[in-house]
Amino acid sequence: MVSFEGPSHPEGGRGPGPRVRWRARGAVAAVASVVLLAPVTAIAGHMGGWTHDHSSAGVPYRPHGYNDIVRVFGQPCGPNMQGAHVWWPHINAPWDGGYQGHHPYIVRNIVHNIRSHISAAHNEGAWYYGQYGGVCKQRTGGSGYSLHAFGAAVDTNTARNPYGQCSWNGVGVNGVAYGTYLPNVWRESEAGHNFRWGRDWCDPHHFQYATGW
Repeated sequence: MVSFEGPSHPEGGRGPGPRVRWRARGAVAAVASVVLLAPVTAIAGHMGGWTHDHSSAGVPYRPHGYNDIVRVFGQPCGPNMQGAHVWWPHINAPWDGGYQGHHPYIVRNIVHNIRSHISAAHNEGAWYYGQYGGVCKQRTGGSGYSLHAFGAAVDTNTARNPYGQCSWNGVGVNGVAYGTYLPNVWRESEAGHNFRWGRDWCDPHHFQYATGW
Protein backbone atom coordinates (compact mmCIF):
# COMPACT_ATOMS: atom_id res chain seq x y z
CA MET A 1 0.00 0.00 0.00
CA VAL A 2 1.31 3.42 -0.96
CA SER A 3 0.22 6.54 0.95
CA PHE A 4 0.30 10.12 -0.31
CA GLU A 5 -0.66 13.41 1.29
CA GLY A 6 -1.53 15.96 -1.36
CA PRO A 7 -0.45 19.59 -1.05
CA SER A 8 -2.98 22.34 -1.54
CA HIS A 9 -3.61 23.64 -5.06
CA PRO A 10 -3.11 27.39 -5.70
CA GLU A 11 -6.66 27.65 -7.06
CA GLY A 12 -8.15 25.96 -3.99
CA GLY A 13 -9.12 22.45 -2.95
CA ARG A 14 -7.42 19.44 -1.41
CA GLY A 15 -7.60 15.70 -1.73
CA PRO A 16 -10.57 13.95 -0.08
CA GLY A 17 -9.41 13.72 3.54
CA PRO A 18 -5.87 13.97 4.82
CA ARG A 19 -4.50 10.91 3.04
CA VAL A 20 -5.38 8.92 -0.05
CA ARG A 21 -4.18 5.33 -0.34
CA TRP A 22 -3.74 3.15 -3.38
CA ARG A 23 -3.85 -0.60 -2.76
CA ALA A 24 -1.93 -2.48 -5.42
CA ARG A 25 -3.67 -5.76 -6.21
CA GLY A 26 -1.48 -8.75 -7.04
CA ALA A 27 2.17 -9.09 -7.96
CA VAL A 28 1.87 -7.20 -11.26
CA ALA A 29 0.23 -4.19 -9.61
CA ALA A 30 2.83 -4.21 -6.85
CA VAL A 31 5.67 -4.09 -9.36
CA ALA A 32 3.91 -1.33 -11.31
CA SER A 33 3.59 0.80 -8.16
CA VAL A 34 7.34 0.66 -7.63
CA VAL A 35 7.99 1.79 -11.19
CA LEU A 36 5.58 4.70 -10.89
CA LEU A 37 7.08 5.91 -7.65
CA ALA A 38 10.66 6.10 -8.91
CA PRO A 39 11.83 9.62 -9.84
CA VAL A 40 12.62 10.00 -13.54
CA THR A 41 16.38 10.02 -14.16
CA ALA A 42 18.39 11.15 -17.16
CA ILE A 43 19.05 8.56 -19.84
CA ALA A 44 22.61 8.35 -21.14
CA GLY A 45 22.97 9.90 -24.57
CA HIS A 46 20.48 12.25 -26.20
CA MET A 47 17.20 10.27 -26.39
CA GLY A 48 19.33 7.10 -26.19
CA GLY A 49 17.56 3.86 -25.26
CA TRP A 50 14.10 5.42 -25.07
CA THR A 51 11.14 5.49 -27.46
CA HIS A 52 7.56 6.71 -27.24
CA ASP A 53 4.79 4.32 -26.30
CA HIS A 54 1.92 5.29 -28.55
CA SER A 55 0.06 2.03 -27.97
CA SER A 56 -3.37 2.05 -26.35
CA ALA A 57 -1.62 1.53 -23.00
CA GLY A 58 0.73 4.48 -23.45
CA VAL A 59 -1.79 6.85 -25.04
CA PRO A 60 -5.22 5.51 -24.09
CA TYR A 61 -8.58 6.63 -25.37
CA ARG A 62 -9.36 10.22 -24.35
CA PRO A 63 -12.96 10.70 -23.20
CA HIS A 64 -15.24 13.49 -24.40
CA GLY A 65 -18.12 14.96 -22.42
CA TYR A 66 -19.09 14.54 -18.78
CA ASN A 67 -20.72 11.10 -19.01
CA ASP A 68 -17.78 9.67 -20.93
CA ILE A 69 -15.34 11.20 -18.42
CA VAL A 70 -17.21 9.53 -15.55
CA ARG A 71 -17.25 6.23 -17.47
CA VAL A 72 -13.45 6.30 -17.90
CA PHE A 73 -12.28 7.97 -14.69
CA GLY A 74 -15.12 7.30 -12.25
CA GLN A 75 -16.90 9.84 -10.07
CA PRO A 76 -15.09 13.07 -9.15
CA CYS A 77 -13.10 13.05 -5.88
CA GLY A 78 -13.18 9.24 -5.94
CA PRO A 79 -10.50 6.81 -4.75
CA ASN A 80 -8.63 6.84 -8.07
CA MET A 81 -8.29 10.63 -8.19
CA GLN A 82 -4.83 10.21 -6.64
CA GLY A 83 -4.63 6.50 -7.31
CA ALA A 84 -1.03 6.41 -8.60
CA HIS A 85 1.91 8.65 -7.87
CA VAL A 86 4.50 10.46 -9.94
CA TRP A 87 7.60 12.30 -8.72
CA TRP A 88 7.69 15.99 -9.72
CA PRO A 89 10.82 18.09 -9.12
CA HIS A 90 9.28 21.51 -8.37
CA ILE A 91 5.96 21.40 -6.54
CA ASN A 92 5.67 24.50 -4.35
CA ALA A 93 9.10 26.06 -5.01
CA PRO A 94 12.12 25.40 -7.26
CA TRP A 95 13.68 22.04 -6.32
CA ASP A 96 10.97 21.40 -3.74
CA GLY A 97 10.17 17.99 -5.22
CA GLY A 98 7.66 15.39 -4.18
CA TYR A 99 4.94 13.01 -5.31
CA GLN A 100 1.65 14.03 -6.86
CA GLY A 101 -1.35 11.76 -7.24
CA HIS A 102 -2.96 11.11 -10.62
CA HIS A 103 -5.55 8.70 -11.99
CA PRO A 104 -3.79 5.41 -12.93
CA TYR A 105 -5.38 5.62 -16.40
CA ILE A 106 -3.00 8.41 -17.49
CA VAL A 107 0.11 7.64 -15.46
CA ARG A 108 2.01 5.63 -18.09
CA ASN A 109 1.50 8.47 -20.53
CA ILE A 110 2.81 11.00 -17.97
CA VAL A 111 5.77 8.92 -16.78
CA HIS A 112 6.94 7.22 -19.97
CA ASN A 113 5.87 9.52 -22.77
CA ILE A 114 6.23 12.92 -21.14
CA ARG A 115 8.55 12.82 -18.10
CA SER A 116 10.96 10.30 -19.65
CA HIS A 117 10.83 12.07 -23.03
CA ILE A 118 11.98 15.33 -21.43
CA SER A 119 14.60 13.57 -19.31
CA ALA A 120 15.98 11.63 -22.28
CA ALA A 121 16.32 14.90 -24.20
CA HIS A 122 18.23 16.40 -21.24
CA ASN A 123 15.64 19.17 -20.96
CA GLU A 124 14.71 18.79 -17.25
CA GLY A 125 15.56 22.48 -16.84
CA ALA A 126 12.38 23.37 -18.75
CA TRP A 127 10.20 22.55 -15.72
CA TYR A 128 9.29 25.26 -13.20
CA TYR A 129 7.46 25.19 -9.93
CA GLY A 130 3.77 24.85 -9.36
CA GLN A 131 3.19 21.19 -10.31
CA TYR A 132 -0.12 19.62 -9.27
CA GLY A 133 -2.27 16.60 -10.04
CA GLY A 134 -5.49 15.21 -8.62
CA VAL A 135 -7.31 17.68 -6.35
CA CYS A 136 -10.96 17.68 -5.30
CA LYS A 137 -12.00 21.11 -6.56
CA GLN A 138 -14.54 22.97 -8.65
CA ARG A 139 -13.72 24.36 -12.05
CA THR A 140 -12.05 27.76 -11.96
CA GLY A 141 -14.26 30.33 -13.62
CA GLY A 142 -17.10 27.86 -14.14
CA SER A 143 -19.46 25.42 -12.46
CA GLY A 144 -19.08 21.74 -11.78
CA TYR A 145 -16.04 19.69 -10.87
CA SER A 146 -12.64 20.38 -12.37
CA LEU A 147 -10.93 17.60 -14.28
CA HIS A 148 -8.39 17.67 -11.44
CA ALA A 149 -11.16 16.13 -9.32
CA PHE A 150 -11.08 13.08 -11.63
CA GLY A 151 -7.27 12.88 -11.52
CA ALA A 152 -7.38 13.64 -15.25
CA ALA A 153 -5.48 16.94 -15.32
CA VAL A 154 -1.96 18.12 -14.56
CA ASP A 155 -0.70 21.64 -13.86
CA THR A 156 2.94 22.56 -14.34
CA ASN A 157 5.06 25.72 -14.43
CA THR A 158 2.14 27.42 -12.71
CA ALA A 159 4.23 30.18 -11.09
CA ARG A 160 5.17 31.56 -14.51
CA ASN A 161 1.86 30.72 -16.19
CA PRO A 162 -1.04 31.69 -13.90
CA TYR A 163 -4.72 31.29 -14.67
CA GLY A 164 -5.94 34.20 -16.81
CA GLN A 165 -2.69 34.53 -18.75
CA CYS A 166 -3.32 33.73 -22.40
CA SER A 167 0.27 32.96 -23.39
CA TRP A 168 3.01 30.57 -22.26
CA ASN A 169 6.15 31.69 -20.43
CA GLY A 170 8.69 29.00 -21.27
CA VAL A 171 11.54 30.11 -19.00
CA GLY A 172 12.55 27.04 -17.00
CA VAL A 173 14.10 26.56 -13.58
CA ASN A 174 17.58 27.00 -15.10
CA GLY A 175 16.69 30.41 -16.54
CA VAL A 176 16.71 29.21 -20.15
CA ALA A 177 13.83 30.19 -22.46
CA TYR A 178 12.44 26.95 -23.93
CA GLY A 179 9.53 28.52 -25.80
CA THR A 180 6.60 26.12 -26.07
CA TYR A 181 8.78 23.02 -25.77
CA LEU A 182 6.94 21.64 -22.71
CA PRO A 183 3.39 22.17 -24.02
CA ASN A 184 4.44 20.62 -27.33
CA VAL A 185 5.43 17.42 -25.53
CA TRP A 186 2.08 17.28 -23.72
CA ARG A 187 -0.41 18.17 -26.39
CA GLU A 188 -2.14 16.21 -29.09
CA SER A 189 -1.04 18.24 -32.10
CA GLU A 190 2.71 17.88 -31.52
CA ALA A 191 4.14 14.76 -29.86
CA GLY A 192 0.77 12.99 -29.94
CA HIS A 193 0.45 12.46 -26.20
CA ASN A 194 -3.13 13.68 -26.43
CA PHE A 195 -3.39 16.14 -23.52
CA ARG A 196 -5.51 19.22 -24.22
CA TRP A 197 -3.68 22.46 -23.43
CA GLY A 198 -5.51 24.99 -21.27
CA ARG A 199 -3.91 27.95 -23.02
CA ASP A 200 -6.89 27.81 -25.37
CA TRP A 201 -9.02 29.22 -22.51
CA CYS A 202 -6.25 31.28 -20.80
CA ASP A 203 -5.23 28.59 -18.32
CA PRO A 204 -1.74 27.94 -19.74
CA HIS A 205 -0.34 25.77 -16.94
CA HIS A 206 -3.17 23.24 -17.31
CA PHE A 207 -3.08 20.00 -19.33
CA GLN A 208 -6.11 17.70 -19.29
CA TYR A 209 -6.85 14.24 -20.61
CA ALA A 210 -10.43 14.86 -21.67
CA THR A 211 -12.45 17.24 -23.81
CA GLY A 212 -16.00 18.55 -23.81
CA TRP A 213 -15.95 19.56 -20.13
